Amino acid sequence: MPEQAWRVVSSCAVRSGSRLGGARALHSAAARSSHASVVGASRWRPSWNAGSLFSGMRTSPQSMYRSFETKAGSWDTCRESVRTSDLDNLLCLAFLPRDVQAACLAVRAFNVEVGSAADKARDPKMAEMRLMWWKQALESAVEGSPPAHPVADALCGAIRHFHLDPKLLEGLIEWRRRDLFAKQPETIDALELYAEGTQTAMFYLTLQALGEFGDQSAVKAASHVGQAVGLTLLLRGTIWHAMHNRCYLPKTVTNGNKLELSSLVKGEPSEALSQCVYEIAVEANRHLELAVEQNPSKMARKALMPAAVARIYLSQLEKSNYDIMSPKMRQMNPARIPLQLLLLKNSMLGRF
Repeated sequence: MPEQAWRVVSSCAVRSGSRLGGARALHSAAARSSHASVVGASRWRPSWNAGSLFSGMRTSPQSMYRSFETKAGSWDTCRESVRTSDLDNLLCLAFLPRDVQAACLAVRAFNVEVGSAADKARDPKMAEMRLMWWKQALESAVEGSPPAHPVADALCGAIRHFHLDPKLLEGLIEWRRRDLFAKQPETIDALELYAEGTQTAMFYLTLQALGEFGDQSAVKAASHVGQAVGLTLLLRGTIWHAMHNRCYLPKTVTNGNKLELSSLVKGEPSEALSQCVYEIAVEANRHLELAVEQNPSKMARKALMPAAVARIYLSQLEKSNYDIMSPKMRQMNPARIPLQLLLLKNSMLGRF
């Protein structure tokens, strides 16, 4: 168990006003490990962030062989972006090998940027322009000449050192672009496809950074975890989406349970809504079970730690009888302390 991983977890808890209580035994076990993680450290840069490390790269474009050094401030910006918008996954990154954390931090920060494009724009066309800018920024980063943006700067270093597949990153942009003009999905299969498109790529990229992408069991497990996490995120965002006249609950599910979308927009709880949520939660749990059945390697499991985020939320849903409108389930980031403890436990036991 990484000692510094514990420090990242506990420092995040302190900032959120939380107390870890009786977790000292886990801390004691963590302290016995020599593996270090410094995601939470200020002005930190990965050890591979030096030009001499980039000679002999196998990537085809000639520009990829030129040295490139990411600015230290870029890592700080990425960490702060993920801490603010995706704290659950920042906690999960703490259990990756130190240098891999940096690459995954850049990827997660990139996802925050493209995922929030619609929120920062006045209309879908403006959001699409933002996404196109990021597509061009990605292309420039692949060539070794990123624009003057800290996330693009950090992403360039990650791509070049770990040979990350730019097509996976481009896919994240494309799915967000489609989402700007998408309507309510027709079926659960369509919803799973969307969940996979917006989440699985980040797990694949983590496997690439770990050198585990050639393991088919790991790839299959990542696909299932990505779908489970994606479905869970959509459930978590149901109320927010409804407030913005969006619904990701499939038509076959809402029609089958005779859910009036107007009641969803008004934030009214109902048995029909709870049944719809239950059906999606069942699918998310099924994907988590299928991921475990793949039995990926111990190292690959580190990439799949965010499965714990989905498990915690789905467990809370079950305890709330799938009433997504209950005060507890309305919290955007529920059960932070149980998540921290589950991550520590899973890391010690080699699970995800």
